[in-house]
Amino acid sequence: MAFPARCLFTIVEVSARWICSPTQIVDWAISDEIDLVAAFGQVKFGDEIASGLLTVPGTEVRPLFRPFGEAAKKVYVKQARLAKGTGWSTITEPARGVRLTAADILITADEIERFEQAHEINRTRSAGPCSATIKMRVARQSG
Repeated sequence: MAFPARCLFTIVEVSARWICSPTQIVDWAISDEIDLVAAFGQVKFGDEIASGLLTVPGTEVRPLFRPFGEAAKKVYVKQARLAKGTGWSTITEPARGVRLTAADILITADEIERFEQAHEINRTRSAGPCSATIKMRVARQSG
């Protein structure tokens, strides 16, 4: 029995795949070329509650991937995007934001495939389709 295709890759794994630095990948995220995600437990955005994979802004995780000097060990992300095409939403709970480390920052297999096609990066092996297995849950708080 074969394992299913991988759905998530770390920035370090993708930088090895593309033969570039982790900093370059984060810079592409800052430039809206690629989406970075992290797995969130329950967080609040005003009246909305969300959990699962949420897009995180490259600008907030950049200190984890400095090209020189000592990188930050952790950052507190204060905003995230619930779905592609929507704007950034401010995390209201936890009030300090969500603590993330470099290992928490991921790229989905679908996003890798999209980026490689958009930039004509030839690969001999697919990262694998996995969109059906990655879900983001959003619930509206009543009351």
